[in-house]
Amino acid sequence: MKTTRWHSCNVLQAGTDARRLWQFATGNSQVALSAEQRLVSSAPLPARLITKDWRTLWQKKLNIAWLPAEQVFLRIVHLPKCEPEELRSMVELQLEKLSPLPVNQIVWSFEVVPQSSGELRTVIVIIAERSLVEDFLGKLESAGYLADRLELPFLHQLLTTSIDGDGVWIYLQPAEARTLYLTAWWCGGTLQQVNLLNLPAGEAGAAALGAQLNQIAWAGEIEGWLASPPRWHLVADHAGAAGWESALRQWASEPIDLVPPLATQALAALTAQRAARSESKANLLPPEFSARYQQQFIDRLWMRGLGALTLVYMAAVLIYFGALYVLKYKAGKVQDQVTALSAKYTDALQLKERVRILQEQVNLKFAALDCWKVASELLPPEVTLTSFSFSKGIRLSLRGNTSADDQPVQHRHQRKHGGLELRVHAATRPERMTTLLDRLNLRPQERRLVVMAAAVLFLVLQFWLVWPHFKEWGQTKAAMDKAEKTLLTYRTVLAQTNEYRAKLEKLESQSNTGLLTPEQVGRQLMDRIGAQARDSQVSYSRLNPLPRSSAAKPNEFFEEQTVDLGVNPTGARELVDFLVAIGNSDLMVRVKELSLNPDPGGFKLMGSMKLVASFQKKSSLAPATVKPPAARPAALSSTKP
Repeated sequence: MKTTRWHSCNVLQAGTDARRLWQFATGNSQVALSAEQRLVSSAPLPARLITKDWRTLWQKKLNIAWLPAEQVFLRIVHLPKCEPEELRSMVELQLEKLSPLPVNQIVWSFEVVPQSSGELRTVIVIIAERSLVEDFLGKLESAGYLADRLELPFLHQLLTTSIDGDGVWIYLQPAEARTLYLTAWWCGGTLQQVNLLNLPAGEAGAAALGAQLNQIAWAGEIEGWLASPPRWHLVADHAGAAGWESALRQWASEPIDLVPPLATQALAALTAQRAARSESKANLLPPEFSARYQQQFIDRLWMRGLGALTLVYMAAVLIYFGALYVLKYKAGKVQDQVTALSAKYTDALQLKERVRILQEQVNLKFAALDCWKVASELLPPEVTLTSFSFSKGIRLSLRGNTSADDQPVQHRHQRKHGGLELRVHAATRPERMTTLLDRLNLRPQERRLVVMAAAVLFLVLQFWLVWPHFKEWGQTKAAMDKAEKTLLTYRTVLAQTNEYRAKLEKLESQSNTGLLTPEQVGRQLMDRIGAQARDSQVSYSRLNPLPRSSAAKPNEFFEEQTVDLGVNPTGARELVDFLVAIGNSDLMVRVKELSLNPDPGGFKLMGSMKLVASFQKKSSLAPATVKPPAARPAALSSTKP
């Protein structure tokens, strides 16, 4: 039978003055000695050898203790052969007759003798007083040894002795004051009688042993199982048998066969081997003790598991707070860099807006005139315009009639960066831009099995003091990511500062002017536009500043002022001269929208236009100085200079 159930086996011999502990490794039907300890009774047992921990779940450990033989009674009973499950019940029916003590005051077990013959089965019944067993187990518990089995070492030696015929085997266990004797009477191939005697040492003990043997022999003759004088076998070493062999020979009047006994270590190995192979059935450990030890083992595993989990959790919390501190430190460093670059970034953004506005002014300087010219050049002869509309600086709309079928026709043109693209335009609804935001909740939700009030208090403290800080990781990480993105934006914009300055100088050199100041935007802008209209002989019905639209995108650095100019019927040449003069003026005013229609007479044009001027906000940095205007040409023509 393979010993695969147990990984190791401990055997403890607990004496009055000393203890001996053996640990055996079991496997492959063999046992091997791993460790041996000799200790005084007051010394603690090695915990690493006897304690069961979580490794025992897959490396099972068996703890065996030897019960002192002087506390045990042995009885022989012959029972009919039956199923193994029924044997215990049959032995229990014989207890009242076999036990020297009341049944409710004993602990008992039994062992089947393998040399049984005939129709009967020989069973050795082991009986011990319950109070003595409980006291012995209490001493083992105080030493930290929780036994799984409580056995009698004499029994293992008895059952493994080679029996070659009828006779009496006497097993000795000598001591200073008392000597234990185990006598086994084999007759007819069957164990007929077993007696465990605790007698004085020396000659008095030998005389008492002779008297006991005489009584057993007479009882055997009366019962009929002893028909002839038996052979005598003394199981003892030479030193222990020196004084007993002569005394027994005088009493028995026959030779005594001396049989060497098993050494104590070999007996411990035999105990471990029979237990590991499940050959030994006798166990005097009360069931309630076995159940209590098993529950203590489970409780110990739970408590140690919870303790280890708590330590790991506390270590994880410390690591988390350390990592959070490092993350906050890094986020603070990034935020410091953002703060240090914020002023330069603001200047760069303002410079970028100046470039954009000047670029728009340059692009729209003669945009309306260019569209008018291209429309007149590309317009088919059979089309008669009824409306010319230039809006938002990029869109041109022409309405008119054809001479063929007098059907209305509509064209829309879009101008991009000074070029003109002619295409039929269908109105479409702009696509809606949506942004999906992912929110990461870093607050963990953990549930613990509360087994003690301290665990409940620990969880409450964690929930109150520690767990609210778990969300700080997400908040700090989000703040750090935002700061890094902002820093990247700042650095990207600042890296283009020189490019913006170069573009700004180029645009200012092309336009010979700069942006208007807030002081120039007021009434002076209205007066200059009105004066230019009168000089160009453009008749207008209104010249009003328009309030800023609430739908317009706000600008951090610049404001725009829009002027609405209503044009009365005016000649085309005068209107062209006005647009050219506005584009060449130092005002840097751009035509954002232009709508023209023939007057009722059909000889002049009328409509409206919107002129836009940009200037810096007063809260921004000091605006650039507006360059003085160039010398005005003597006469305005219908073409660009």
